[in-house]
Amino acid sequence: MKKKMLLKLLSAAISLFLALTVALLVYVTIFADGNGIFGLRLFVVSTGSMETTIMQGELIIVKKIDTDKLSPEEDIITFISDDPEIRGEINTHRVNRIENGRVYTKGDANRDEDIFPVDTQKILGKVTGHSRFFGKIIRTLKNPRNMVVFIIVPVMIIAILDILSNSKKIKRIISDENTENCRSDNSLSDNNDSGNDSTPADNS
Repeated sequence: MKKKMLLKLLSAAISLFLALTVALLVYVTIFADGNGIFGLRLFVVSTGSMETTIMQGELIIVKKIDTDKLSPEEDIITFISDDPEIRGEINTHRVNRIENGRVYTKGDANRDEDIFPVDTQKILGKVTGHSRFFGKIIRTLKNPRNMVVFIIVPVMIIAILDILSNSKKIKRIISDENTENCRSDNSLSDNNDSGNDSTPADNS
């Protein structure tokens, strides 16, 4: 009984993990360019400019915020860059100072402040959390080949666990079917024996 319960719990845990992973991938893919849900958006950091605070490849949670409430040297923001080299791309740096409605940023790993200030209209939000673990999962799943393996393997494991947890039931069903087949065979054999033992009619 304990073994069956353990298999069911393990199967449920894998199912939950798989569902959360797929949900994260869908969220990052669909809602990254929109407003997200409840003002939250997810991104994967592509450079190491914020190390060691946020490592390259980490998944970050970005929440929409009133730019008037930003705190210099404390808050980390995600924004659309005006730097000619990466114009239009999404960047994540710490707020260094705010002057004349412009936000000046700096990567924690960079020596100098960013040359080009950030227009407050291009600030997507404030970073409220980050995860290296889920960042790796998202990067892995973005490769179609990895995605197939990552989904098929857990599904196979769930199927195997389900079979193991119901092994007694399956054995009982097979046993019942074998018993029924034996009964049918015996019934046919009895009928054949009965036919062979009958005496032919005397037509003389």
